[in-house]
Amino acid sequence: MNKLTAFVCLLWITFAGCQNDLSKPFEVNVTINNLEELRPFNNSDQYKAFLYSIPTNANAEPVQLDSISFNEQTKTFTLKGSTTEEGIYDIVIENGPVIPLINDVEKLSINIDLKADVFYSIEGSPLSQQLCNFLVSYSQHDIALENSLITLDSLKQFGASDAVQIAATEKKNLQLASFSQFLEKSINESNNPIISIFILGRAARLFEQSKFEETLAKIDQKFPNNAQIDQLKRSYFQFKEQNENMQQQLNAQQGAWVGVKVPNLTMLDPNNNKMSIEQFRGKWVLIDFWASWCYPCRMENPNIVKAYSTYRDKNFTVLGVSLDKSKEEWIKAIQDDKLNWPQMSDLAFWNSEAVRVFRFQAIPYNVLINPEGTVVAENLTGDLLQRKLKELLN
Repeated sequence: MNKLTAFVCLLWITFAGCQNDLSKPFEVNVTINNLEELRPFNNSDQYKAFLYSIPTNANAEPVQLDSISFNEQTKTFTLKGSTTEEGIYDIVIENGPVIPLINDVEKLSINIDLKADVFYSIEGSPLSQQLCNFLVSYSQHDIALENSLITLDSLKQFGASDAVQIAATEKKNLQLASFSQFLEKSINESNNPIISIFILGRAARLFEQSKFEETLAKIDQKFPNNAQIDQLKRSYFQFKEQNENMQQQLNAQQGAWVGVKVPNLTMLDPNNNKMSIEQFRGKWVLIDFWASWCYPCRMENPNIVKAYSTYRDKNFTVLGVSLDKSKEEWIKAIQDDKLNWPQMSDLAFWNSEAVRVFRFQAIPYNVLINPEGTVVAENLTGDLLQRKLKELLN
């Protein structure tokens, strides 16, 4: 999982707002058409619109600057705010769209059409329109990538041929590369620090950590001595340090299992029969903690299938322990991924007894035990699993 994902929210909060000393007024004139599109989501014929700023303090709540009530006969209304500097603000239509804008002018207009594919445009604010243009292209790339992921997942579930799955994987990879190139190009072409930061926030979920830091450094060089970018750097590296400390603590906790006798767990298999770790004593066992809803787990399953097929005749087996909630989805995933080894679950999600006993905080997670029941390795994924089994069982 991308380590920057959790930072996206922090990035939005840190750089989408105004300062505490509010003095320069601005107003947003909104025209809205086809409001009836929101009827299924609204409990009355009255609607509300809000203007929000987002505080620079990452722990603070968004600040509501203005609000207004209106109905389907209302075509225009005005929201007002004030600030000391340019920043990103949100116009929020209750149970409807959220429209980001930049207060680079004292007055700007937003035209909303809830039936249009591109449902809004902005007049009077060049930076806000640039933001709108970016979001239109971003949405197109995002939809294309999501569709390729859905297609690939469907092909895997229905057992399509290897050739078809390989072609779909290549298409997904091309979409991902195109998306990343678009984000990088958009940042490089941006001549405004606020827009650059906004785009970087969207890119955080795709960029690896090194790419994110490299891009942040380029933005810093392009807009030197910018207060918002300086704050972003401080917030990001503080986040990074906290994340690394947490990971070190997690690794220390998990590493404690090696050399320890494995604790017992007893749960039900898919046929409602009792199963426990103890009954596998005398075998090499990979205890695999996973779930049907866990995408990284599903991506790792073919690697475990390969290991099981290679070493099953050498006194080796796998015991799957699922954190599923739905028995139907659990069984379907077992069948779809061809997990032909024993499985058990208490169907308790993160309240599973497995989490309490083994103290892991993320899945996929596994421990490898020897025939005497002692843990000899943990967190074996990808090539690490194959190399460890080759070392022990060949």
